Amino acid sequence: MATRERLDERNAVTRESRQRGAFYCEADIEYWRERKATYVPVKRLVLVKKPLYFNNIKQDTPWIWQVDRRETNIDISDWEMSNIAVTQTGSSLRKGPKGTHCLDWCSTAGISSWLLGHSHETVTTVECRKELKTIAQTNLNKFKTDFYKQQFIELNCNIHDAHEVAKAIEWNKYDTIRLGSSSCERIYEAIRLKITRAKVIYCYNPGPRFIQTMTQDGWAYMQNLKASDYFAKD
Repeated sequence: MATRERLDERNAVTRESRQRGAFYCEADIEYWRERKATYVPVKRLVLVKKPLYFNNIKQDTPWIWQVDRRETNIDISDWEMSNIAVTQTGSSLRKGPKGTHCLDWCSTAGISSWLLGHSHETVTTVECRKELKTIAQTNLNKFKTDFYKQQFIELNCNIHDAHEVAKAIEWNKYDTIRLGSSSCERIYEAIRLKITRAKVIYCYNPGPRFIQTMTQDGWAYMQNLKASDYFAKD
C-alpha cells in the first residue's frame, strides 16, 4: 500500500479517538506511538472562574473560583467536600432563620458561608483540604464580608473518616449548623450529643432515613419551596 493511502487509513481510525489533527508522515506516526507509550500525564487539580448564578439569574458579584471536575485528573472521589453545585447553593440561605454563631461544614466554594453571614454575626467555615480552604478564602476575600465576622477551621480528612475528625469541633458553640457534604448523616450520628445549642441544622436533600432519625431526636423538618429546607428545634 502506498504511504499516502496508509496514512489516510490510520488517520481515519485514530482521528476520532485521539482528538488531534491528522498524521503528516511516517515519522509523525512513530513520534506519537512512542509518546503514547512513555507519556505520563501530569496530575492536576483544575480550577475555573465563573460568574455566580442563583435561579438562573446572574448575580452582580465578583466571579468565583471553583473546582472544574471535568478537567481535574487527580482522584478527588474521596475528598470530603461540598456535594452541592454552586448554582444550587440557594440564595435563600441569607433569608433563613437568624442566629448568632453559625458553623458551615464544607462550604460551596465559600458561597454558602457568605449567604449565611447575612443572618448571623459570625460564620465559621470548615474545609477538609487546604486547597478547598484556599478557594473559599479567595472567593470570600472578593465579597463584602464586613457585615459579619468570617472565621475558618481547616481539617485534614476524607469521606471515610470525616465523621471521626468532626468530633474535635466544639459543636456546642453554634446555634446554626450547615452540613454541606454527603457525609452529613454519619457526621450527625457522631456529634449528635455535642449539639446542645443549635436550633437550626441545614442539610442538602436529606433522605427519608435521615429525616426519621432527626425527627426521633426532636427536630422538625421545615420544607419551603421558596427557601432552603432545614431542621429546627425549639
